[in-house]
Order: sequence, then structure tokens, then C-alpha cells
Amino acid sequence: PENHLTGVSFAFGGYHGFFDQYQDGPGCYTIHRPEHWIFEGTRVKRGDRLGCRNKIVNYECDGCEFCVENGLPEPTHRDGTPETFRILATAPAGLTDADGSLEMASEAVYGPKSGKHLRQPGAAVLGIYERGGTVVTAGSTDWVFGLKGGDTAVEQITRNILERLSK
Repeated sequence: PENHLTGVSFAFGGYHGFFDQYQDGPGCYTIHRPEHWIFEGTRVKRGDRLGCRNKIVNYECDGCEFCVENGLPEPTHRDGTPETFRILATAPAGLTDADGSLEMASEAVYGPKSGKHLRQPGAAVLGIYERGGTVVTAGSTDWVFGLKGGDTAVEQITRNILERLSK
């Protein structure tokens, strides 16, 4: 599963701002762990939204299976997400029967004709893990719109990642 490599997959994310049930979403992440080094210099707090103005969460999104413990999302790891993966922020996303993505992803995860379906809605997940190196995932195809639009928090997060990982 792609979760083994990136920590996230389309099967537990889906779409945002593409099909009817997710058209009206804000297109941004809700911050869950603002104390993480990735957010240094951004002044974000728990519950803040990141990237709304530029809709950095849009179209295809990747996520992981998670549950909420003590008010924070925690990966279940049943989907192959690495044990050290930390969920830093999430945004609503989901699969749909409109294009067959719910059935296709469910069959990929559970096997053809299993009759099982992935729990919906899913979520775009901004996360990080370490295993022989550091992997950061934006969980969205549209992170770049925050950079293009001059979102200072998105710019600072990107700078933090590049500076930390280039050393």
C-alpha cells in the first residue's frame, strides 16, 4: 500500500471540492499539533485553519485511517501507515459512487466482491514520519496554491521543511 511509502493514500482521503458532497468545504486544513517543528514561526494554534484563502486542499487528497483519542487524530496503522506517523492537520475529503472511486478503493483495500466499504468521509492528512529518513506529506495536490497565493504560513512551513531536511 502507498501508506508504507508516504504515510497516506487516496483510499482514506478522496476528493475535496470536486463532487457535490464536498463542494462547499473550506479547502483548508485544521491544525491539530501546532507545537510540531513544521509549524515554527507560523503562530498557528490548535484548531486554526491553514490555507483557506488559497484553497490548498482541493481535488484529490490522501489520508490515513485514524481515530480520535483525547481530541486528537491518531493513525490506526491498520492501513500500513508507519508506526511513527504523526497527523499534524486534517481536512474533510471523501470518496464517492459518482465516479466509482468508493467501490474501486474499497475493492483495492478489502478485495474484490468483499462487500466491505471504506468508512466515509475520509480526510486529507498533513503528516510526517521518520524511518531511515523523514517523510512529509501535504496530503493534497493543491499545496502549491498557498505558495503561489503568498500564504505566509504555507510559505513558512515549506521553508521549515526545506531547511530542516537539507541539513
